[in-house]
Amino acid sequence: MSATFYKITERLKIRSFQNIDSNDFFLLLTNPQVNNFLGSSQFLSNPHLVKQFLKQLSLDYSELNPWLLYSIFKKDDDRFIGSCGLKTEPKNRGGELFYLFFPEVWGQGLAVEACRPLLENALNQIKLEKIYDHILPKNIRAQRVAEKLGFKYFKMVNLSRYKRKEKVQQWILNLI
Repeated sequence: MSATFYKITERLKIRSFQNIDSNDFFLLLTNPQVNNFLGSSQFLSNPHLVKQFLKQLSLDYSELNPWLLYSIFKKDDDRFIGSCGLKTEPKNRGGELFYLFFPEVWGQGLAVEACRPLLENALNQIKLEKIYDHILPKNIRAQRVAEKLGFKYFKMVNLSRYKRKEKVQQWILNLI
């Protein structure tokens, strides 16, 4: 299956992550305000881990590499402003949505605009049936994005990532 993706929306250009995006993505992941909502302070303290993570994400999509990562650019000036994607679970016909933007574009509705075509692609091309979104309780903006995308709050769960355990809200979107 080809994971190549390119979409133009009213204000954005969204395309599959490419190695040339690595420096911009590195700056995004290590931005302290962005990192605060990732729950993963190890990115701030270990640039090597970010580079390893990006190398993994740049591999072709497969069951061994279930990541679909997209770079997001402003349509008017081609400036990299963020990323969105899915970590799929092909056996469960599901996936987890994520999106990250530089703080200077927060609150402009760009996450909703970027994620809608991604969710359409998840349904039509990748044939996923459900998508999860895990959100820190303090991230009110992400909760609003989830609601606007049609997700419903499901429950609080314990999530272990990056050698940290956190209680997060689990939101779900049924695609079928």
